[in-house]
Amino acid sequence: MQTGNNNNLIEYLKTVDVFNNLEVSTLQALADNTSSVMLNRDETLFKKGDAADAMFVVKSGMLAVFMPGNDGKEVEVGEIGTGSIAGEIQFLTGGKRTATICAKEDAELIKLYKTIFDTIQSDLSVFLQRINEIIQYRLRHSQLSVILPKLFGSLSSGEIKAIEKNAERVTITRGKTLFHQGEQTDAFYILLNDHLGVSIKDGAKKAVMVNQIYSGESVGEISLITDGIHSATVYAMRNSELVKFSKTAFHRFLKMYPELSTQIMQMIVRRLHRAQRATKRKKSCAIIAVAPVNPEAPMGEFTKRLITALSAQGSMLHVNSKSLDTFLETPGISQISEQDHNMIRVATWFNLQEEKYRFIICETDNSVSNWTKHCLSLAEHVVLIGSASSDSGLGEIESKLIYHEQKEQGVRYTLILLHPNGHNLPAGTKKWLEKRPISMHHHIRMDNNADFHRVARFISEREIGLALSGGGARGFAHIGAFRAFEESETPVDIIGGVSMGSLVGAFYAMGWSYETMVGMCNFSASDMIFDLTLPFSSILSGKKFVKALEDHFGDTQIEDLWLPYFCVSTNLTRAETKTHRTGPLWEALQASNAAPGIFPPVVLDKELHVDGCLLSNLPATEMRELCNGAVVGIDVTPPVDLAENTPYKKGLSGWRILWSKLNPFAKTITIPSIASILRRSGEIASIANRRQVIENSVDLYLRLPAEKYNVQDYKLAKQIIDDGYIYTKQEMAKNQLTGKL
Repeated sequence: MQTGNNNNLIEYLKTVDVFNNLEVSTLQALADNTSSVMLNRDETLFKKGDAADAMFVVKSGMLAVFMPGNDGKEVEVGEIGTGSIAGEIQFLTGGKRTATICAKEDAELIKLYKTIFDTIQSDLSVFLQRINEIIQYRLRHSQLSVILPKLFGSLSSGEIKAIEKNAERVTITRGKTLFHQGEQTDAFYILLNDHLGVSIKDGAKKAVMVNQIYSGESVGEISLITDGIHSATVYAMRNSELVKFSKTAFHRFLKMYPELSTQIMQMIVRRLHRAQRATKRKKSCAIIAVAPVNPEAPMGEFTKRLITALSAQGSMLHVNSKSLDTFLETPGISQISEQDHNMIRVATWFNLQEEKYRFIICETDNSVSNWTKHCLSLAEHVVLIGSASSDSGLGEIESKLIYHEQKEQGVRYTLILLHPNGHNLPAGTKKWLEKRPISMHHHIRMDNNADFHRVARFISEREIGLALSGGGARGFAHIGAFRAFEESETPVDIIGGVSMGSLVGAFYAMGWSYETMVGMCNFSASDMIFDLTLPFSSILSGKKFVKALEDHFGDTQIEDLWLPYFCVSTNLTRAETKTHRTGPLWEALQASNAAPGIFPPVVLDKELHVDGCLLSNLPATEMRELCNGAVVGIDVTPPVDLAENTPYKKGLSGWRILWSKLNPFAKTITIPSIASILRRSGEIASIANRRQVIENSVDLYLRLPAEKYNVQDYKLAKQIIDDGYIYTKQEMAKNQLTGKL
């Protein structure tokens, strides 16, 4: 390789697109910061991994671009001819070379050094914009070269270019709509990067997200095939780039490339499966912004520990304003405004990092700044950090940058409240939640690493949620399952239950030990005899049960529990389920366990609530709405129950049943109690729907074998717990359940 100065380049540079029409003074500055490079055939310009300090213009000859293939060996992926540029990405962003470039034939190059950024300020924005356009075109072409053969079948490079000529580039910013439900179809699209949300309007005309579209997938094709209107609204969940093809081009492609029809059908099936399962495919990269709520929040320490926990979930990059300046080798570049021409360098650098990492943690400044604004604009998940002992009012960043206008679609907001330790249960969370439209909150004990790992699993959408069924005394088996989970070191990140499942789930969410939970199971069916009342609304008054709940939980609020928790009741007034996520814990548990006919209905907001088992005896659907990771359904309700009964003909006398129990010589009459009949009657509807719930919402289903116990066998709590433990432990060992979660 030979280098030499060349100060007579201005006329030539005018002929190169990227420099065309720049001011003469700019061209002169460029010429003063260049040198000539001569390459012989097969000689290497630079290798993948080399440091990047310059960009090159091919004055004559041809270069070849090599990148590692699937087998790790380098393969040629492109050519760079006369008048084109090479090495432009790292020229903007710094860092290491991402490809190897060699001379395909003898070549002469012009080498431009990074110092030009300081010498061509008058035309720098135009220059950077043109380089960015070249970068975007090359990236788009590379993406289509991979995507199109997957959709259209085997394609030559010429066919790819021909299809690409029919494409129109479309970019939409986060929260903006690609098309609306009910609009006439006029095109179909291929998504090049990031992901789109798909929503439809429900009966209340509220938009509900039902699916997502991911990089490499097409969108709008179904409506073109049916020649109809769009059945859903599609919007950008992050700044996204697509290519658009006209209706005419689409139908021509269907005739020319039969494989396209097959791939579209398979894609539709995959989307239907995703919608039915209500799960999300893991994206290649998630950008998370971490921002403080109040000055007292230990941002640095929290972020450091979150990064450690999140590293277990995938590759990760941590960026703050100082480190970005270092990465781009430009002091202060992190604080430039969105309108600054150097923002192209920042955006290009972030795009490259998204190809390398599973997670990018953007740590904001402690106050409103350009860097803080940029972090929030990039993030699809905003994690707000507050010290639980501080004032619950909105912080500066929240009030000025987050809640000052309507939230953007597709952005998740999580509130983290930090506690020094777990000596006392959290309190006063309601005040924090009232002011913030967030999707989830977490209480973090700074002396408990497990709490940080729980948040990391939620961020990476790998959290584990337990949905616990009702079943009277049989529900004690759930406690045995908790023990098996803990012994196998399988975490529980969110828990929800119905009826007895709600009660033992609350034990776990309180942070109680196994021994404490076992000690709480001191129910006795005989105790209920002394709670009988005139049966206008129920057999029992419910006073003893409410007192027991108040004794166990006091004035604890659901939102103050260490573990995210919910329970489910049935709103009898509206004939729909009610998910309780906030408010007094004892009151929600009373509603979730108010078996119709046995306990009186609970009045909440002037409406009647009874046992959740009527409509949802396994609250997996409700869990799926809150849990993006794995949902484990633990069921103690047998498909067949109350099977051993003494036949009777014309009628059944309660006196006769009582006599058979008191007289040792009388014939035994086996018939379930009114409580058992009422409870089983309440379970029937949800049992009938159980298969659909399991198929659509559950990743792992465990039916604990508790049918040998009666729903009123409260005195057998320890046996039931042990059976639940033995069964769950055996299933975990036999089926390697931990590997499925």
